Amino acid sequence: MPSELLTERIGAVLAAKVAAALDGDAGFGLVLLDEGVDDEALPPSLAERVALTVRPVASALPDPARIERACATWRDVRVADERIEAIAAVAQALGVGSARATWQALCVTRIAAALDGRAEATDDDVARAARAHGADVVALSFSSMFGATPAQRELRRLRSALPETTEIWAGGACPGLTGFVLPGLRNLPQLAGVADAVAAWSERRATSLSA
Repeated sequence: MPSELLTERIGAVLAAKVAAALDGDAGFGLVLLDEGVDDEALPPSLAERVALTVRPVASALPDPARIERACATWRDVRVADERIEAIAAVAQALGVGSARATWQALCVTRIAAALDGRAEATDDDVARAARAHGADVVALSFSSMFGATPAQRELRRLRSALPETTEIWAGGACPGLTGFVLPGLRNLPQLAGVADAVAAWSERRATSLSA
């Protein structure tokens, strides 16, 4: 039966019990309505278990049959290793304290593909997951075996699918990345460059917030 809690006001003990139930076979989902004021905030143990920020929109939901099919198949959607590695590397460099955020991003990527009836995730699904998370950065990796033309085509398509404020970090040894320019695109040929990219991004963000 649906029930409502003022999540910003429940105590740590109750929040821990709900979190433990979610980690087990609870059989229920969690929707947090944050109506806190001043220093009231969501319990961290619950906030990190919520994958998406939901905002009212005018567009209609997908067809119920489509949603039902996606619910049955999304866990089987394949995500290429380089996409998983790129998401994990950026999460680590950004100092994300919990692995749940990376896992949730992968889940949303798979769900986006399943809603479109596909068995393998594409960059378009990564873009949809990024929009759902409100991500500041989307990272991709292209191996040396990836052709220059397909890589540049994928990056252009991703750029058009993402908000202008979302940066794209492209890594890997693909020769097509060298000298390729797009708004908000950063070329990271070595994984070691992620730390410097994060530092530069943090500085730009601090400057924009103080402006």
